[in-house]
Amino acid sequence: MMMNTKNQYAVIFDFDGLMANTEPIYWDAMQKIAKDRGEKITLELKRKVMGAGGLLSMRIMKEFLGLSDSPEELLEEREKNYGNLLHKNGAQPMCGLFDVINLIAKLNLKKTIASSSRIEWIEFILKEFNLVEEFPIISHSREVKHGKPAPDVFLLALKKLGLPSDNCVVLEDTIIGVQAAKNANIKCIAIPNQYNKGMDFSKADIIIESLKEINESMLKNLLSF
Repeated sequence: MMMNTKNQYAVIFDFDGLMANTEPIYWDAMQKIAKDRGEKITLELKRKVMGAGGLLSMRIMKEFLGLSDSPEELLEEREKNYGNLLHKNGAQPMCGLFDVINLIAKLNLKKTIASSSRIEWIEFILKEFNLVEEFPIISHSREVKHGKPAPDVFLLALKKLGLPSDNCVVLEDTIIGVQAAKNANIKCIAIPNQYNKGMDFSKADIIIESLKEINESMLKNLLSF
């Protein structure tokens, strides 16, 4: 007989690059900024900003490219570019996303999203994926003071879930995201994306190549139920 784990344990999803393949859209949005200033986004810069909160990522970009714009100005421009591209082209779900959601339902676990992204973009994509009702609890960038790698958004997620950190596991695709999860004292499964594979994800509890690799025993072992 299956143990009744409902409301006792939860899986916390990052969003960009973890649930939705939005990273290429972000890079196109940033590449337009760079191109308009005679610069170019490199893989090195991508890796430096990946997973960081909006202002932090723009501070890194400003310093890396030597731009005169303020981080706030760059962020406003990136968000405008990203929003236009997202609404024009949409986004695709990451491989294995629906399998994990089904597994979570089978195990009677709670689930939530904790993301550096804007809530309107998360909701737009969830609607495209027909997953709005699956994620009634979302924590996002505008609700916290500090973006990842600070733990703020994950701590907010714990508060909304009403669960201790030991009863949750985070799914992340970036090193900065993993750091944020560990700073919140939450176990973390890392699924590196196409841009950061081969980098040091050693702080994660488990490193896998795809959401499809997440199985029942993995979650039970991490959550200890």
